[in-house]
Formats: sequence, C-alpha cells, structure tokens
Amino acid sequence: MTKEEIVERIKVLAQDAENAPKDELNSLKQNFYKILNAEKETINQQAEEIADKSAALEVLSQSEQEFKAQMKIIRDKKAVVFAKQEEEKKNNLVLKSEIIEKLKALNENGEECGKHLDEFKTLQQQWNETGQIPAEEVTNIWKQYQLERDKFYDNLKINNEMREYDFKKNLEVKTRLCEQAEKLTTAEDVVSAFHQLQDLHQQYRETGSVAKEVREELWSRFKEASTIINRRHQNHFDEIKQKENENLEAKTAICEAIESINLDELKSYNDWEDKTKEVLELQAKWKTIGFAPQKMNTKIFERFRLACNNFFDTKAQNFKSMKETASANKNKKLELCEKAEALKDSTDWKETSAIMAQLQKEWKEIGPTNRKDTEHIWKRFIAACDHFYKQKNDANAAAHSQENENLEKKQGVIASLKEILESDFSVPVAVNNDANCFALGAWRYGEGKGTQNMVGLTIGTGIGAGIIIDGKLYNGVNTGAGEIGSLPYLDADYEFYCSSRFFSKLYGDTGANFAKLALAGDKEALAVWQEFGTHVGNLMKAVLFTYAPEAIIIGGGIANAFALYEAPMRQQLSTFPYPENVAATRIQPSTLPNAAMLGASILH
Repeated sequence: MTKEEIVERIKVLAQDAENAPKDELNSLKQNFYKILNAEKETINQQAEEIADKSAALEVLSQSEQEFKAQMKIIRDKKAVVFAKQEEEKKNNLVLKSEIIEKLKALNENGEECGKHLDEFKTLQQQWNETGQIPAEEVTNIWKQYQLERDKFYDNLKINNEMREYDFKKNLEVKTRLCEQAEKLTTAEDVVSAFHQLQDLHQQYRETGSVAKEVREELWSRFKEASTIINRRHQNHFDEIKQKENENLEAKTAICEAIESINLDELKSYNDWEDKTKEVLELQAKWKTIGFAPQKMNTKIFERFRLACNNFFDTKAQNFKSMKETASANKNKKLELCEKAEALKDSTDWKETSAIMAQLQKEWKEIGPTNRKDTEHIWKRFIAACDHFYKQKNDANAAAHSQENENLEKKQGVIASLKEILESDFSVPVAVNNDANCFALGAWRYGEGKGTQNMVGLTIGTGIGAGIIIDGKLYNGVNTGAGEIGSLPYLDADYEFYCSSRFFSKLYGDTGANFAKLALAGDKEALAVWQEFGTHVGNLMKAVLFTYAPEAIIIGGGIANAFALYEAPMRQQLSTFPYPENVAATRIQPSTLPNAAMLGASILH
C-alpha cells in the first residue's frame, strides 16, 4: 500500500474506531512510517538533484500530520469506549458480587437446596449474562462463584439423573474446549492462537461443573494446552525482541562506521568517491535490516540520518572548494604549457634544460585539476617537453658519435704507446682507466682494505666505477666494466645528474662554487645540494641492486663535498627494499692521497 492508501484506510477505520482491529492499526502505522522514512532518506541522499528539498519535505510532513490526526481520532474514540467498558466492568463486578452473596444465602440451608433450584438456575443465568469485570478481580471472583456453585450442587438433593445429565453436557462442552485449545498449540499464527485461547477460557469458566471424579483431570488437560500456547506466545515476542536488539546492534554498527570516517583525510575526488561508495553500500545494507526496539527505532534512525547528512553535506562543500582549487590549478598548468611550448624549439641545451627541469618541478607541485582537463593538459605539457628533449638527444647522439670515433683513436694511441714502452724498457706495461686504478688503490691501501667485494666510484666531471669481486679487479671487455654513469636515469643518465654536469647543465655554475655558497649558509645552494644528494642516493641504489658490495668508496672532486649531500643520499637509501643490504654496506669518501696512482702500481 502507498502512504495515501494507508491514510484512506485509517480514515475508514476512524469512522468505526471502536471496532478497529489493533493488529491492523499497528501494521498500518509501521508501514506508513517505513514508507515515510524511506522517502525522507531518498530526499536527503538526492538533495543535490532535487530542486526544492524543503518543499519536498513539507509535503511529507503534511502527509504525516494527516495520518497522525486520523490516528488521534481513533485513539480518542477508543479511549471513550475503554472508559465506558471499565465503568461497565466495575458495575458487573458489583452484580457478580451480589450473585455470590445470594448463592451463599442459598447454601446456608443446605437441606432445602432443592426448593431453591429455580432461584439457583436464575442466578446462574444472571451470572452468565453479566459481562466482563476488571482483570485483577477475575480469578478471585471466579473462585468465589465456583466455590458457592459447587457447594450448592454438592448439597443439592435432587434427581441424580438431572445432575448427571448436566454433568454430561458440561463434560461434552469442556472436552470440546480442550480439543480446540489443543489444536491451537500447533497453529502457525501464535498471536491469533493466544487471543482465541482467551475466548476459550471465558467459555470454560462460564460452562457448568462436571462430575467430581473427572473435574481435576479435565482442567489439567485444558491447562496443559493453555501453557503451551502461552509459552509459544511469549517465545514469539522474545524472538521478536531479540531480533529487534540484533537489528539495533547492526544499525548502530552502520552508524559508527559512517561516523568513524575521517572527513579531514579525504583530499581528492577519488578519496571522496571511494568513501561515497562505502556509505552507499552501508545505506543499502541499512534497508535490509528490520525494525529496532520501538523505544530506540526513531533515535537510531535519527543518528543514521545525521551521520549520512554530515557526510554528504561535507562532501558537497569539499567538492565546491576542490572545483575552485582545480580551476586555479588548471590556469597555473596552462601557463606552464605555454612556457614549455615557447622553449621547445630552443637549441640552448644548457639553459633550456635547467628551465625545463624547473617547469617540471613546478608542475609536480601544482595540485590536481578537474578530471576532464587533467589528461589533455598533461599531454600538451609533456608533448612540448618531449619535443625539446628529443631535439636535445638527437644533438647529443651526433656528439656521442664523434666521441666514439675519438675513443677509438685514443685507444689506438694507447696501444701504440704500450708497445713502445715495453720495447724500450723491456718490462710489462699494463693499461687501465683511472676509475679501476682508484678502486684498486682504495681496496689495497685505503678505506676498502679488508673487503672482498667493493665498488670504487669516481665522481667528478663524469662518473667512473671500479669493481672488486672476490678480491680481484673485474675489468670486463676492454676494461669496459663499471660504466655505471651511462645507465639511463630520468630523461638522461646517472652521469648527467650525479656529476659536476648536474651543477653546470641545470644551474649554470660549478659544483665547487655551489659548495662554497652552501658552506657559507646560502639557502638556494643548500637546496641544490639536497637535490643532488637525492640523485646520488638513487645511484647508490643501482650499485646495491647490481653488486651488493661490502663497501662503496667515493673518490673524485665531488667526494670532497660529501658532507653536503650525505644526508639526502642516505634519506633516499632508506626507501631501498632490502634495508639489510644497506646496513651491511659501508659508504664513505676516500681520504687516501693519490689512490689511483697507488692502484696503477699494482695492476700486475
């Protein structure tokens, strides 16, 4: 039924309120508020989509007021009837008390009971015709009446056949009442069975006595069936109460789950959408849970509604704020796009690389934009950056080609020089690069002494590495092992970001000058070294992943400024996935003078 149909049905019942069924009234009331609360909940959840939320709620309020008005009419009429019935019960109590007194008077002269049989039957008829009395007096009055009635029968000296006939008829009636009561013990509707039992008890009391030898047995049979019905009725409401308490616990848990959401931690659209999904799932779960105990049902619903309203109201406020912030972020990123596009064709690789790096850094610091703008703005920005770096890489490739050609020529010169020296001095001559010589020197005479596996890093105008494995220098082919600086990193390689090129290419000055400024307390110079240390930390990760040495000894000009970049380097290493390897590896600068020369002396 709809709310409107329920109200119309209540109006019909109000016309004959005295006879309106209580069960139907309770059912109509529960269904009306179930529908009303569901509609209120829908309005609150879809507040943003409803043009006039107040008007919608006002319509529901009017419907509720009309329902309450009709229910009040019924209650008032029932109250009048109830008062009238109570007054009648009091009058009936007086009448039945008078009948009992008259029966007592008849029983005072037991020998003449036969003479008063007609009067006795008249009193019986009056008793049966007299209506209900107050519930608290029923048992007491009935026992008094039963006592005087049975006493009259016991004293009555009348025809045994008449008495036996009455007993037989009464036995038939009471046996039938027992059978009806026993049938009710298995009825599906335990509430209806309980109410029917009350009628059977009334009939049992109003039916005359039976033979003394079956009187107690018959009453025990009827009482046993009554006990079963009463127990089932009580268990039924105990189960309802237990279920309602379980429903209250489940609804309380839902309220607590929504209330426990830390709204201050929801910063992005995705954060809010994830939590909104959770809240909607909890709301759907709420609808599957039945009523809580009547005294708590409204309170727990108000708590649930307040928690949901708080979540969605806060979400609406945050979305409004995020839209404003996203719009401002969009404008900032569009400015960066324009700057990147203006520089993408520049061939001033040094200065433009530094500017591009700064633009990318600023991009990362800007917050998110609206979803519909994010992808195409990013594609626009990265396209300009990629275009510049491609042009730069193409130019560097040509330079590298020339460098490789020069390398081949120098290797030819070295080979010729080796032959001349060996011929002139009649001694073996070994040729190796400076990084390998440094590693040998640091391992044999310096900070790497006593290790079996060590990496010597030379950080200066470039990056070189010498590798000691199981106490021996590992050269690779053409002494080419250890060229760690050429490994790809970010948009270039480690050598670009972890040598003096970092300072000259990105910030336009030497590492030595930045060291002087940093040692003097210059904040910008300190920030540059902080950034440099982060890159060196990533370089150390690459070494750990590749070799897992016992020690990494740093040489070269940049080693002298180790104190300026050690902290950010180690901070970056704290994120290494195998912390036990970091703990087992000693990383420090070399203090050994002429380490490379000493290493060269032991090449053979």
